Amino acid sequence: MKTIRSEVLGFCSGVSRAIKSALDALGAEGGAQKPKKIYSLGPLIHNQIALDQLAQKGLKILSEDQIDQLDQDSLVIVRAHGVSPLVLDKIKAKGAQIVDATCPRVALSQRRAAEFSKKGTFVILTGDKGHAEVKAVEGSATATDGKPKTGAAIDGKPKTAGAENAGKPKTAGRFVLVQNVDEA
Repeated sequence: MKTIRSEVLGFCSGVSRAIKSALDALGAEGGAQKPKKIYSLGPLIHNQIALDQLAQKGLKILSEDQIDQLDQDSLVIVRAHGVSPLVLDKIKAKGAQIVDATCPRVALSQRRAAEFSKKGTFVILTGDKGHAEVKAVEGSATATDGKPKTGAAIDGKPKTAGAENAGKPKTAGRFVLVQNVDEA
């Protein structure tokens, strides 16, 4: 039997970056004083083996409901999937240190959603509404009143009037921008 192995193995660059950020924080190399409590806001990545290894080194997973437990002795690593600006503001208000391990591609989606939303463009997100990455992008596309200016989507099926005929997207998790919903 012949075994064929892919030339590209391992984590994507965003996940590798998040793991390196966590390991750097847990090791506090370079003479920096290690914070007493180091958390990941939600699971850092989707790989239980890697999460278990990070937990053995001292990383604790913090849910958004637990942000009130943070203080100045806490360091929070933002997961690779990112978080909304409102969640970041809550962490900052507690005085905790923040290490942003958001994947650069996710961060770009967040910035674009925010930019288009500020221009009045309605942002339609496709993907699992409960997934952290979709929540982070949705949270970035807010109106001046703080309410999301997005059409929520579940399992890649848009739930916004006028968008049903767009069909199921080929890549869930990306967003489509339209000037008004009737154009979709």
